[in-house]
Amino acid sequence: MSKDNKPGTPKDTHYAKLRRAHRDQKAGGAPAFRPRQPLPPGESPGDGLVRLYGLRTVRA
Repeated sequence: MSKDNKPGTPKDTHYAKLRRAHRDQKAGGAPAFRPRQPLPPGESPGDGLVRLYGLRTVRA
């Protein structure tokens, strides 16, 4: 949100129209959030498997 209440420039209006058109085209497509299929519990991971959680690597 802007503190200024000045009208948009023609360039702002142009890009706003493009954004709205793109958003409206996407509305008929796949949903933005697709829940993942639950994975059945399996065997423990193999030795040497490294998984990344955040910024640190940990041995599983």
